Amino acid sequence: MLQKPHFGSEILDAFYEYLLKNGLKESTCADYCRRIQAICKQFHITPEELFGRRAGYSIDDLIGMYTNHPALKAENAKKHGALLSALKWFGKYMQEGAKEDAELQELKRIIRMIISRSGASANSSSVSVDLLDDDFWKAFAEYLRDAGLKESTISCYIKQYIKKCLEVYFDIPMLVFKIFDDKLKLLIAQALHRLLYKAIQSNANEKDKKRLQDYNSAVRALIAYLESLLPSVEELSEEEVAAPAESSDAAPAFSENDIDDVYTYDELIQIFKSRIATQDRSYEDAYLPCRVLQKIFGKNPKYKALIKDMLDRTVFLLANNQKVLLKDIQEIFFCKGYVWVKLKNGEIKQLYTEVFCKGKSAGYDVMRASKISDLTLDHDMALRQHLPTALNSYPNLKKLSDSIVAFRKTFHKPNDKHALAKAFFEQIYPTLHLDEKKLLEELCDFYHRITFTIMFGRYNCSKNSGGMKSPKSGSKSNPPIANAP
Repeated sequence: MLQKPHFGSEILDAFYEYLLKNGLKESTCADYCRRIQAICKQFHITPEELFGRRAGYSIDDLIGMYTNHPALKAENAKKHGALLSALKWFGKYMQEGAKEDAELQELKRIIRMIISRSGASANSSSVSVDLLDDDFWKAFAEYLRDAGLKESTISCYIKQYIKKCLEVYFDIPMLVFKIFDDKLKLLIAQALHRLLYKAIQSNANEKDKKRLQDYNSAVRALIAYLESLLPSVEELSEEEVAAPAESSDAAPAFSENDIDDVYTYDELIQIFKSRIATQDRSYEDAYLPCRVLQKIFGKNPKYKALIKDMLDRTVFLLANNQKVLLKDIQEIFFCKGYVWVKLKNGEIKQLYTEVFCKGKSAGYDVMRASKISDLTLDHDMALRQHLPTALNSYPNLKKLSDSIVAFRKTFHKPNDKHALAKAFFEQIYPTLHLDEKKLLEELCDFYHRITFTIMFGRYNCSKNSGGMKSPKSGSKSNPPIANAP
């Protein structure tokens, strides 16, 4: 990364950051800032006056002058296209006001406070250290490896894309990022994703847009990893899971202008695949060690096909008794607190969720969610009751379960499922001498009996815990139950 230039103007320094966040190269950002600086000098105004619309000239005036005035056009003929691009970008920057929302400002305040209290320097250099030797990033790389990513992709994700995003958007060096707890890391990564998505939507340059999409893929992978370190929804209390977004009105009609976030079919498959690979199911006398199974079979084509088939059969609930499968979906949209799916036939449908009251179904309602982590994969069978009995039909899977249940009782971090899986796989699994061919056959039979349904996280939590009160008819946060699928 080039040393950050300064232009003797807070507006131009902020404009440089704005261009960086929109995916432009550092050299282009600096060039555009210098061109705006030169234009201001030519017209005897300051960048602050131009930005504050106090200069007597508007951006449109200047673009018109440099486009149509023969003398100015001739004087700047050599770099005329770049000059106009700089003016247009500055106009866009003015239009957006370069203002951050209150939530983002508060997050940055917390980051600065924690860095200050920890004694870590915000200017700490991570260039001289191989990030893949650092404990946190090494573990993330292992997670990406288990997910089947190539070494070259893993290196790009960590050493280039995420590194640049953290530095540009939050001024956080990679080796300082690890001082935050996992929940704050996740908040930072989710904020990065929202900022990148906005930049992608507003950028017309295809090359810049592609670069931002690469950054966003890396950040989404980081979000999935951080979510895997935190307890799954089944392990949380009702109070710890996000409540449905509030709304006093019926869901608005779908509008592309309302889209806050979008995921393609391939992205959904990757996200849900990561969840299946990391969300162990642990009960007092039974354990479905998804992380260990991923380590055993992660590169096995039959296992990959099994997971893909199980996800393709995932059910999405729609209005009027309609259901679609994940394999039928092209994209999923998050729009102002509601969720919509675009089917491969081009139809756009609103997503619904089953609602639970004290562990029992209370009907269906429109899905109110603002991010992908609000959506959970609900098993059609209650694993808490079903798994212990089902394991009796699968000797190899039962031996694996019994072994990890016993190992967990003596492990020094029994609730750290990531550390538990790693230690078990390295220390205990080789001693079991399981027939892996038969183990995979058992797993195939068991997984083929499972069907997932997409559900709002808190209702899934309520279904498993027997908590959460029934929505009150006509209340602000819980409108009347809508047409049941």
